[in-house]
Amino acid sequence: EQERIRLESWQNQLMEKQQLVEQKARTLQKSEGALQQKVQELATLENKITSEQYELEQQTSSQRAKQELISQAVEELSIQRQQEEAKLAMATRNLEEICVQQVKVKNDAKTVKDALKKKIATAHETYDDLVHKTQTQTEELEKIKKRLVV
Repeated sequence: EQERIRLESWQNQLMEKQQLVEQKARTLQKSEGALQQKVQELATLENKITSEQYELEQQTSSQRAKQELISQAVEELSIQRQQEEAKLAMATRNLEEICVQQVKVKNDAKTVKDALKKKIATAHETYDDLVHKTQTQTEELEKIKKRLVV
């Protein structure tokens, strides 16, 4: 009985962990989508600024100061994009890891459930055997009592 309770408790804990893993997976999927959008936006901004930079290089030398500012902005956006890409890669790895953990948790839950079913079946068999033995011994005892009385 204690083994069954322990297995049920373990199964409940695994179910709770599975729910947490699924919740984290959903959160990471949302974050991944937002990060992908931000990387795309930054890439678009980078392309736009690079285009503007080229046009400025074609203009007069008096606009060189403005060109330098745009170059710095492009560099900063490039760094930000690289950082966002790194975050996206990490989020993707985390999501993959969570998916693997989710599969493991589901498999563990199934294993616990199967083990619990086997333990319950064994307990029922043991109980049935004990009931049968008790009945047999009671019958034998009754026979012995009858012999002693006679």
